[in-house]
Amino acid sequence: MAKKNFDLLWQVYNYIKAHRKEWDQEVWARKPTNPEVTCGTAFCFAGHVVLATYPQAIPVWWDSHTVSGKLLADRVRLGNNRQYDISVLAQKKLGLTYTESLDLFAATNTLTRIRGLITKWERQDGPVRSS
Repeated sequence: MAKKNFDLLWQVYNYIKAHRKEWDQEVWARKPTNPEVTCGTAFCFAGHVVLATYPQAIPVWWDSHTVSGKLLADRVRLGNNRQYDISVLAQKKLGLTYTESLDLFAATNTLTRIRGLITKWERQDGPVRSS
């Protein structure tokens, strides 16, 4: 089993807590379709993990026609121009099992629930934060 990256878990949690308008747990990534609108881009927890660890990541946007005026992304393109699932990259970077990633990335999660999961895992695995 991979070792959980608690530093990254808390870094992303604290970033989202301080920048709530950039967080939307219901979708991997979303942005307005109007190019003149520069605000409104948001990412779920996994999306923020990928952005924090792969600064060169470019979301692969698509129009779902179900979220009016928004483009969505569930994949990113990295420097090698290959596409990767946001959830898979984030799971690996965080050192989570598949089941743990399903728990953390659930669309219905609140920040309180996410904090509770991280805290529970820290208690189970032992405190390993470097800060």
